[in-house]
Amino acid sequence: MEQDLVHIGESTTVQMLFDRWVAFAKKRGGTQVSYHLTPAFQSQLCERTVPVFIGYPPERVALYSTYEFRKNDPIPDYVMRTGESTSWQVAIDSQKLSKAQTEFVKVMRQHGLLDGMAIPLFGPNGREAYSSMNLQRVITPDDTPLFRIMIAVSQIAHRRLTNLLRAQHGHKVSLSPRETEVLQWMVRGKSNGDIAMIMSISPTTVDTFARRIFTKLNVNDRLAASLAGIARGLVRN
Repeated sequence: MEQDLVHIGESTTVQMLFDRWVAFAKKRGGTQVSYHLTPAFQSQLCERTVPVFIGYPPERVALYSTYEFRKNDPIPDYVMRTGESTSWQVAIDSQKLSKAQTEFVKVMRQHGLLDGMAIPLFGPNGREAYSSMNLQRVITPDDTPLFRIMIAVSQIAHRRLTNLLRAQHGHKVSLSPRETEVLQWMVRGKSNGDIAMIMSISPTTVDTFARRIFTKLNVNDRLAASLAGIARGLVRN
């Protein structure tokens, strides 16, 4: 485990970091992992939060990526407010839910999300985040050691990510209106083919815009571009 933590802390790209983080979680029973990168001092449910999903089915990702639905999630802000990691069910049971929040929980249950770990993460200059791990079973007191392990590794991963993003801020970035629009759709999880149809341009043109965005943001993949775009305030989720 110690070597895994070292590898995560030494990741040199955003994609490498997430790959190592998720691999660590999966070895411990985490079938699905999510991470919410939020602008400094903002709610975990604000429109500019970037939710990253690994292992979740596309229909669940599409549903949660819709802000009108996501804003009713009762868990992220609760764990950030308490500053304590807990299970999804405990976070839900510890609050008086609104009608919209109750409906949110009902829909998530229908999508097979029974219980998981909710972990608040803290970084420099107000850079907070929220991570969760779906175990597809009810959390019990016997999971306390696993909680401790995942809290530690998630905090290491979050600090490494904030450092990677901060390093990318060393140069000023200016995107054209079309590049900004392409990046906007990337943040929303749209494929290059989807973006081509939405913008009424060819897939080749989307590829060209994507390569320009990667170069300007000094990143190598869509995930890193999305996170960097939000962190820089270039787009809104």
